Order: sequence, then structure tokens, then C-alpha cells
Amino acid sequence: MLPASKRIVMIALVGSLILPAIGIMHGRALVEKTVTHLLMPLGITWTAAIVLCVYWTLEKQRRKAVFAGLFVVFQTLTCSDNGGTMLVQSLENRFAPVPFESMETFDYVVVLGGGSNSDESSYVWLNNSGDRIMAALRMYHLGKARKLIATGRHHGWLDVPLAGPAEETTKIWTQAGVPVADIVQLNGINTYQEMQHLRQFANQHPDARFALVTSAGHMARAMRLAASFDLQFEPVAVDWNGRGSSVAFLDWIPSSEGLEKSESALREYLAYLVGR
Repeated sequence: MLPASKRIVMIALVGSLILPAIGIMHGRALVEKTVTHLLMPLGITWTAAIVLCVYWTLEKQRRKAVFAGLFVVFQTLTCSDNGGTMLVQSLENRFAPVPFESMETFDYVVVLGGGSNSDESSYVWLNNSGDRIMAALRMYHLGKARKLIATGRHHGWLDVPLAGPAEETTKIWTQAGVPVADIVQLNGINTYQEMQHLRQFANQHPDARFALVTSAGHMARAMRLAASFDLQFEPVAVDWNGRGSSVAFLDWIPSSEGLEKSESALREYLAYLVGR
């Protein structure tokens, strides 16, 4: 019988044969992407767990093999792009994209904070959720929004003086041609507080029609909280992250992108559990 170290090496070598198969079927580019994923921290731990699962199975160490196997399944379902996509889809599938051109005109289009970042130098940029800011901007320039509302401020525990989400969004909009007079800024460090401030604003504009723009995965929670404050919003879901999945091996390898999708979806479900 081969020593344990050699058996592990042989298992890894046999497993690596999948790469030539991918190259034959899909070309060199996909092989390079697959290798890159496997050499990232999540890919390394996932691959090591698979090797250990096979090794302990051959060694008849069932408990260890089951533990390693469960770790592989857990990491695949929660950290792969496909796993994260399925979680996000469970939230996003409650809404459908709406073409801006066919929308009615709203008095105010509300954009919840979270689509931008800034630094100490006052430089502002769009983050992964920046589509919500751009969607409202497009609606404004298409004549579908008479005025825009930007919400959100940074948490009070930050040590550095940064602009809040509402200020960041306003800066992006004004640089893109929206007059300051057509922008309203409201506070709130989370969605619940943002709805509180929106309720106060709506009380001052009882006849206004509002549209709510936020990420599709966040829309269900936002609309639930809006209803709890008796706010009547037309949902405009944007920033879609669960549009389609893949059967490719690459998209089942754990990655930071897949983990980010899973975490965003799980945050929504956790917020639901605590009423936020």
C-alpha cells in the first residue's frame, strides 16, 4: 500500500485530469479561469476538502470523510456563483424588470442608499449596487422623474469624516446634469430609518406619486418596510444579480463573487427575521 502522502498526491493528480477535459470542450480561456478560481483562497480550501474526503473514504475513516464531504457541499452551495445566484434568485424572482421608456412619470423617485462609496478626499464612485443610482438618473433624463430623492447617511461610529450615501448620490447626479433643486436628501442609517424619514416627507406631499428604486434582491424588504409605514411606492427593481445560472464546472467552484451574492441574500432573510 502506498504511503498516505503519495495517495493524496495521486488523488490530486487524478482530479486534475478534469482540466484537459475542460480545455478540449471549451478551450484554453475557460481552463485559465478555472485554474485561477482554484488558486484563490476559497478554491484552495474547497479543493483540499475534496481531496481529503476522497482520501479518508479510501482509508475507511468514515466520520472524517463525511465531515469533509459536508464541508464541500456547504461551501459549494453557499460560495459558488451558482449557489449564490440561486439564493439571490429566491428574492429577485418576486419582481420583474420594467422598461424605463414605458413607465409613467413620477413626482419623486426614491433611491435608497448603498450604491456608492467615497473617501477622505471626497472622491465618490459607484459600488456593486450602483445601478440603483444610474437607474434613477436614466429615469430623470427620460422625463419619468420630476424630482429625485437620495437617502442614507453613514453610521456614526466611523472615525473618518466621509460623505453619507445621500450626499454621495447627490454629487453623482449633479455631475451628470441633474439640478440641485431637483434633488432631495433624506437621512437614515438603515432601510428602516430611511422609511421613517420618507414617511415624514410623504406627509408633507400627500398627493405626490412615488417610485422606489433599489436592488432587486433588496426590494422585497424595502416594500415590506414601506407598507409598515403606510407608504405607497411603485417598485422599480434594478441591479439584478441572479439573472441566470450555469452548468459549467467553473461556476460551481467557490469564489468571493459567489460568497458576496450569498451574503447579500442571507442579510435580507436575517433582516426579515428581526423585522428590519
